[in-house]
Amino acid sequence: GTISSTMAVPGLSSLSHSQTPIVKVALTPNRYPDMAALLEGLRLLQQADPNVEVGVTKSGQHVIVTSGELHLERCLRDLNTRFATGIKFQVSKPIVGFRETILPQLKRKKVLNEGGEKDVDIKPLSRIDQEDAYRENQSKKQERK
Repeated sequence: GTISSTMAVPGLSSLSHSQTPIVKVALTPNRYPDMAALLEGLRLLQQADPNVEVGVTKSGQHVIVTSGELHLERCLRDLNTRFATGIKFQVSKPIVGFRETILPQLKRKKVLNEGGEKDVDIKPLSRIDQEDAYRENQSKKQERK
């Protein structure tokens, strides 16, 4: 239960917070021997802030996931000033994962070609197709240089 000087206080144990972390960054110490101290700082940060998630990616990067950019700034400041003082580390650019999207319905469009008029269905590319197209575009830009 909740301890209070008055009986008119709601029980705090029943309150829940359901904000989903959305901004992820990877942290790397500037000096490898500082890794243990950084990991301990991340553990303490996670203990102090229930809205931050700390983990390791499949590639071995140590990441923190926060509820937004301001929350990320506060967590990094706390890590520097309270939980991993004196440890210099690099922070990757924030990676914001898209969790929801609205897709437009298929559109039909008439297209003229050599054989006459033809109906064509138009739909958005999947995320994988978008990433492939982006990589192909980047490689073409590199070839032009």
